[in-house]
Amino acid sequence: SAFPTVLNELRARVSRNHLLDQAVTTTPAVLVLEAFNEGGNQDALFREDTTDRTRVSNGTTLARSAHSIRFGAQADVIRLAQVDRANFNGTFIFGSDVVRDALGNPVAGVRGEPSVISGLDLYSLVRAGTPGYRPSQFSIVTGEPAVALSILESAWFAQDDWRAAPRLTVSYGVRHEIQRYNGLRMRFAPRAGLAWAPSPDGNSAVRDGVGVFYTPIPHRRFSDVLVKVVAELPDS
Repeated sequence: SAFPTVLNELRARVSRNHLLDQAVTTTPAVLVLEAFNEGGNQDALFREDTTDRTRVSNGTTLARSAHSIRFGAQADVIRLAQVDRANFNGTFIFGSDVVRDALGNPVAGVRGEPSVISGLDLYSLVRAGTPGYRPSQFSIVTGEPAVALSILESAWFAQDDWRAAPRLTVSYGVRHEIQRYNGLRMRFAPRAGLAWAPSPDGNSAVRDGVGVFYTPIPHRRFSDVLVKVVAELPDS
């Protein structure tokens, strides 16, 4: 036909995803190596994630006798709000230690070397308030637990399915991915393909294609901004 058939599709979508994880007990975690664990689950102490996404996309198809051209674009605005208090109440670790005096200095044994005690023994001594003993390690997360940010993702594409022969179709096109947060990331993704019908009835087809594809940076990477500070208690 002299004029192509035109089909345009405009779509819009708004969505929200909310996730909340909270430990039943919020007390500091106590890890006694090779014995037991108690206290709250500090890795999952409190985490709340809210993701608001607004997407608008438009695609246009131009169909003619030998060509089917499609082009369009989409834009996503993602709003992330996250609160993560993992290990904000601290974790105490009790491992093997040595016998110590009231000042915390190792006490020499019969052979001049300190006597080793287990993590369970160390835990019992600390719980009893014995002078000179303390946990092997204490770790706690500090910083601002809440973060909120917006990410813009967009893309445009153009492709053509060309019927080069009655039983051969050649496809080619390009897609341009754009992700913007604290800088602009752009990726071109060309692609091409062939479809050949081995029989005139067109009931079967052999297809082959090649292209470049990209995965956007996961949104979680942008929001992981908390700083973990590990304080190791000295031996004396």
